[in-house]
Amino acid sequence: MPNPASVYLLLAVPYLISLVLIIPPFQIPDEGHHYLRSVSISEGRLLPSNDGQEGTGGAVDVSAVEFVNSFSYLFFNPNKKVTRDKLDQARMYDFKGPSASTWFSAATLYPPYAYAAPSAVLAAARAVGLSQLDGFRLARLANGLLVLVAASIAIALTPRGKWFLVALCLLPMFMAQASGISSDGAVFAISLVVVAMLARAAASSFLRPGTLMAMAGLVALVAAIRIPMIALALPLGVVGWCRLPMSGWGRGWTTGLAVAVAFLPPLLWTAVAVSGQVDPRLLKSGADAGAQVQYVLANLDLLPSIAWKTLAAHGAGYLFQFVGVLGWLDTPIDPLFGFSFYGFSAFVLVAVLVIDISRRTHDDTLFSVAMAGAAILSSALIFASLYVGWTPVGYPLVEGVQGRYFLPIAAVFGVAVAGQNWPPSEKRDAVAAGLIALFYTLSLPWVMWTLVNRYYIT
Repeated sequence: MPNPASVYLLLAVPYLISLVLIIPPFQIPDEGHHYLRSVSISEGRLLPSNDGQEGTGGAVDVSAVEFVNSFSYLFFNPNKKVTRDKLDQARMYDFKGPSASTWFSAATLYPPYAYAAPSAVLAAARAVGLSQLDGFRLARLANGLLVLVAASIAIALTPRGKWFLVALCLLPMFMAQASGISSDGAVFAISLVVVAMLARAAASSFLRPGTLMAMAGLVALVAAIRIPMIALALPLGVVGWCRLPMSGWGRGWTTGLAVAVAFLPPLLWTAVAVSGQVDPRLLKSGADAGAQVQYVLANLDLLPSIAWKTLAAHGAGYLFQFVGVLGWLDTPIDPLFGFSFYGFSAFVLVAVLVIDISRRTHDDTLFSVAMAGAAILSSALIFASLYVGWTPVGYPLVEGVQGRYFLPIAAVFGVAVAGQNWPPSEKRDAVAAGLIALFYTLSLPWVMWTLVNRYYIT
């Protein structure tokens, strides 16, 4: 049977290139803000500021702002299309404009390394005189290739859930976010690698302290971008305690240090970033983190009701977005001959997961429980953070949650419940590979047609 990691790269790279070219600029959630942050970093401004603009942002090439605004007519407007004239006009924007302060608050909470790949490419594009459009597409491609390479490394490393990770990382939402400029790319890349490393460490007979600290550092890196991923410190601690070849005290101190490394830097970064954040969208929405915390503490009995109402109102939407609602979450994938893409995708993903679960033994239950607990805790932290930081005070629902936030958490859960992929099972591998091949063969043209119809066909 073919190697799952090689299969993934073979399928994902042409998918990525197609999405980079077909999805118009800035038709991924908040991509305009992420692009401006990347341009700012490429100009040497690593940290955002509040110098006179409407919200947190910084000085950036004014032609980049004009380039972003030139595609704003597409947002939530399916009657508007991309034309050759629009693309030709976009190519007129270069990287030679003066700098001016502007805001891009949707991207200022994240550390600069989240934009390392696109920023490096944009700096090179400026140096060789490319247009903003060409630099933008190359930055997209670099960011996406980094995600795909990280995903393939994770699939190769993990001793469990390989085929599930292949299927998960071929979902349209995963691929669309990977093909854009956003912090999601770094979240996907780092979280997949650390999940695979944790699974590999749990399957080994012993763990080197240096490897444990490396995993702690990766958890810290991903949690500083998306704080709910700090829940990965739970399986990190379990793996350290169970696999370090040390006596009780030495093992305890080393594991405790690793958990502290995973915990403290992202908490510190988040506290500093949030304290300096000015987002005009929040000012208009009525969100106030301090007042919301006071409301929650005074009304703890309402939390079950808020959770239930949120899932009842938005749960189906989360599932659709998890699989793939493209564009600015305004482009669902159309049915084909009466068949739902979402039902088909769910069937393939669940079937592949069941195949991986069927390999399961009971010799690693503690690690599985820790990983499942991390997935649950991380999901809860997503809702909690957005209720406090994004939802109007006292509102009976959690606002701002999107299905794509659960993609890396699904990787955690899948590895938690899957069995070992070694020794190989030719029958199971053949069925899983066949399902993924069928999914890819149908989904690629299905998704491309949806995008072409949305953005190009009048």
